[in-house]
Order: sequence, then C-alpha cells, then structure tokens
Amino acid sequence: MASFLSVNLLALFGVSLAALTGLTTNASASDTYCGKNPSTWASDVAPELDGFYAVKNGAGVLSMAGRTMALPAGNRSDAAIETAPNGSMKIMSSQIGGEFELSFYKGAPWQIATSASSPLADNEILTSSDLGVLINCDPNDLPRLQSKGRYRDPESGQDVDFTLYLFAVDPKTLYGVTVGRIQTPNGPGKAQRVLTLSR
Repeated sequence: MASFLSVNLLALFGVSLAALTGLTTNASASDTYCGKNPSTWASDVAPELDGFYAVKNGAGVLSMAGRTMALPAGNRSDAAIETAPNGSMKIMSSQIGGEFELSFYKGAPWQIATSASSPLADNEILTSSDLGVLINCDPNDLPRLQSKGRYRDPESGQDVDFTLYLFAVDPKTLYGVTVGRIQTPNGPGKAQRVLTLSR
C-alpha cells in the first residue's frame, strides 16, 4: 500500500474547502447526512441521490516504476446515479462509459491523510479534520459509497481496474477518491484522484 494511504483507505488530494459546492464553513450537521442511521440509507438516502451530476476531477498522484508524481486536475465530466425502488444503485460516467454497481459501505472508518513524501503541498490536501470542520461532524458519520469495475482509458487505451470511494455529504454533493490500477510494459501503476460530484 502506498505511503499516501493510511490503513483502511484513502488520501484525498488537491482540493480546497471551497470545492465542496453547496457547503459553507461550520454548516449545521442537520444540513448534511451526518449521523443518518445506516439502516435507513437504502430507503432514505439512495432515492435522494438519484439523478445527474457534474464531476470535477481534481489533482492526484500517480505511482509507477518506483516513482510518484503529482497529477494535475483532470477534465470535467458528467455522471449519473440510478436508484432502483429497492434502494440498489448504479453509477454511470460519461468519462469511462458503462454502468457499475454502487453500494453503501459500512466497514472501518476512512482516514483522509497523506505522508511527508507526497509530491503535493499541504495546502492542496483536504484532510479528515478539514472536512469535519466544514460539515461540523465526523465524516465517517456520513453515508459512504463504494464502486468497483474495469474500463478502457480513452487516452492510453489501457484497461483500468478502479475503486471509487464517496462520502454522500448531502443530496447534491458527493466527495471522494477514485483509485485506478493499470498494467503497463513498465510494470504496474496506481493513480489516485480526488473528485467532487455536485448538482
């Protein structure tokens, strides 16, 4: 596991607090999904997430051949979440095509952190503490979503195995990281990029 990830999960890179659209500093937790009972996520939260989103692909990092480098922010794209009457969800993206199962994650807490060896500056990182201050609660009290799949990268032509991690902040904002793994002639590579879905 790369030094950018703390045990259990992810590092969010290259985004400012203002990138979380729809939120203000010290927002009331009642304005978000903070503390929503996990037993009601499928019945209450999933239907509210149904619909179309603008995706802001932020900066990230790429690790390959023993080196790690910063990635600039990516192009904006579109996505959609489709919720079935039973609360099951699929996510679709104009950037990667296809549709993928999206499910609620109820496992170990996610720690947003980076290490001293990160090629990105500290002021480019939104930590768990930052997010907690912004929404006035522990981010792990939000519904968390996860998706996995494979797609063909349109630029490189390589197959990418990805895992998507999202915090459902409120009905209009999801925030998280996508982690992509590829195999190249130079060996395996892993890219991590922050992204915000908003509407």
